[in-house]
Amino acid sequence: MGCTISEWQATATGQADERVITVIGEGECTSSGHVLRLEPTNEGIVDDPDTVALRLVVENPEVGAEVITPVHVETEIHGDPATCVRIDTPSGSEGVSIQQSA
Repeated sequence: MGCTISEWQATATGQADERVITVIGEGECTSSGHVLRLEPTNEGIVDDPDTVALRLVVENPEVGAEVITPVHVETEIHGDPATCVRIDTPSGSEGVSIQQSA
């Protein structure tokens, strides 16, 4: 049993301190009842101001029906000037370019 996020997107609105980056992931889990969330994580040894790092946390249910279940995970980051998001998942890391919206 597990979850896979197959599509990530990141968009930003506003400027400077009022900038908001919205990161959204869409995918599926192999059973019902999973809880997914995105949390800030360590960028690594070198602090890259162009990258914001997030970690996908998947909480497995104690009991859940074995059925393919669509899932959605979303978070907002406020006031960060980043141009890219790195998302660490249980299966590896993915980079997503941030698209600036009007």
